[in-house]
Amino acid sequence: MQQLLIDGHNLIAQTPGLSLADLDDEQKLIVLLRKYAARRSAKIIVVFDSGMPGGRSNELSGGGVTAIFAGSHTIADRVLMERIRELKKPGEWVVVSSDREVQVAAVRRHLIVWSSPDFVKRLMPPLAKGKASAPVEAEVSKDDVNEWLNIFGDVKQDETPAPPPLPLASAPPEPRPKSSLSDDDLNEWLAIFGDVPQTNLPVPPPSAPPPAPSAPTPQKKRRTKASADGGLSPEEVDEWLKIFGKKK
Repeated sequence: MQQLLIDGHNLIAQTPGLSLADLDDEQKLIVLLRKYAARRSAKIIVVFDSGMPGGRSNELSGGGVTAIFAGSHTIADRVLMERIRELKKPGEWVVVSSDREVQVAAVRRHLIVWSSPDFVKRLMPPLAKGKASAPVEAEVSKDDVNEWLNIFGDVKQDETPAPPPLPLASAPPEPRPKSSLSDDDLNEWLAIFGDVPQTNLPVPPPSAPPPAPSAPTPQKKRRTKASADGGLSPEEVDEWLKIFGKKK
């Protein structure tokens, strides 16, 4: 069985995704250490700074990991060196720390020493190449297909041809077709409407001209010279004949 004595906060500072500024940084590291202990069947003792009070943490200990906090009167490095001196079989233990003083104390008692960055590689092994970024596509089984058909039925393919694409807004407008009117039709159109028709439609037949206004009834001229016998004057006779014509 592998047995490790770990400098907790020293390891947190070297582990991707963890930060000493987090309030729950110790809990996050414990989760990783428990997974490592389960994979390797390891026994782990991890020591943290600033415990109030110091000693073993029942809340964080478990799953092959024992969590210890240094009291307010000491630091984690001193607790680690004390543990190193008290080990009965030091050759069976591995010390994980990048602190130089702790490493020297471990070497003197013939413990195996791993720096924190070296242990991070074992704690968080890289994923196999080609599997890290490749998304896994869900495969649809035949049972899934049959269940889909039972619920929704068969889907008919729409064979209706797609409508032609709309012309682009920037396409130039098509030229207006030339008029097929004859010269006579064109002149007649101009005489009626006063403009050139822009169309291919046949010119409508001209409407019947309005009836000519009736000639106003001439007013009788005033008698300019009376006849001697009181009859009509020659001017009145001429006016009378113009209106009623000669008597047959």
